[in-house]
Amino acid sequence: MQDRHLDWETRDQYLELLNEFMEEKIDIPDFCIAFCRRSELNGEVADMLKSNLVLLSPHKKSIEFSVFIQEILSCCEVYSGDPGSLRES
Repeated sequence: MQDRHLDWETRDQYLELLNEFMEEKIDIPDFCIAFCRRSELNGEVADMLKSNLVLLSPHKKSIEFSVFIQEILSCCEVYSGDPGSLRES
């Protein structure tokens, strides 16, 4: 739940990366690296919060948004080098 909430709280950063990608301001490898790094940073923060017994109240849209983020992360993990396939997806 913490991870999902943090995805929601950092949605502007995720959406900015998606916007840059869709407008072709960032290429696919850089997009995938930046998108995955954003997720990793959220994971690190979630781990710190858990270790300090800090609980966040999740936003009702955080679950759906997190599913969306996970789908994009999955695409980045299987990216084959074909710029068209990922952009269209």
